[in-house]
Amino acid sequence: MNKTMPHPLLVDYLNTLIKKLDIPGYASRVALNFRISEYYRSRTGFPPVEVQLERGPSHSSHSTWRIVFVTSFSYPTENASEVDVELYFNFLRGWFYQPDAERCNLHQPKVTALYQSYEVAFLRQLALNSFDIIQATITAIDHAKAATELPYKKEKNNYGQTYH
Repeated sequence: MNKTMPHPLLVDYLNTLIKKLDIPGYASRVALNFRISEYYRSRTGFPPVEVQLERGPSHSSHSTWRIVFVTSFSYPTENASEVDVELYFNFLRGWFYQPDAERCNLHQPKVTALYQSYEVAFLRQLALNSFDIIQATITAIDHAKAATELPYKKEKNNYGQTYH
């Protein structure tokens, strides 16, 4: 059975983006959110995407990031006021979720085919610079690194810091 894995092009693109955003060395996990403003007004076009990344096993602040999960959001009904999870590919834990299918093994051939198709569409939107909002939020930190990189202040906390 083939494993469902992110394509190296996507991984390289996201690592390049992270470098441009100058994420602090003590960040161990980052959520990247990609949005097209028009989607929220018209409910058409490519839906919002969140990609969570985790710093690779190298302990340098310049190590590469690996994809933990990719999530796509959409309006679940015509009258819904908020978006909800549409597709959820969890590479770290090896599972996939879609509201109609529920949770299942990520590495099933049908899920692999779906992910590959979805990823091609997502990469195309990235290549076209379709996303007018791209945000990065630190979701986890390496406390040992933070202790050495941040000035000592109890109120100082960049956990949850958003970068544009």
